[in-house]
Amino acid sequence: MMNPADYPHLRVLQLDAEACPLHVASKWTQWSKQHPEQGLVVLNSYGPTEAAVMTDIGIMQAEWTERVSIGRTIPNMKTYILNDRHELILEGAIGSIWVAGPGVSPSGYWNQPDLTSQKFVPNPFVSVHPDAPI
Repeated sequence: MMNPADYPHLRVLQLDAEACPLHVASKWTQWSKQHPEQGLVVLNSYGPTEAAVMTDIGIMQAEWTERVSIGRTIPNMKTYILNDRHELILEGAIGSIWVAGPGVSPSGYWNQPDLTSQKFVPNPFVSVHPDAPI
């Protein structure tokens, strides 16, 4: 893994992963906290493959010790936490992340119609374009 001390001129580090490992986030955020003179900002951006690049982004905090936040949803995208029945869940409950918006592939997986029909479902939370995938 990269060593923060080897990059003294680095000002912004954006970590992109479907799930950023806590040990990676901690290494960089702790370095940033211990060396404020460097002015390093550590960002975490979340984005599944199905949603071109990213859907959420946020500044990481050194105080995070249990999990890494995916941040806030970027403009023009929507992020939902749903249960197994594709229903919205209460804050703090365990669920799955579902995303919607123009970054989501409109046609699903290339030449994989069965997988596409399983993973790309109509978005039940919009009325303007009810066929838009989630």
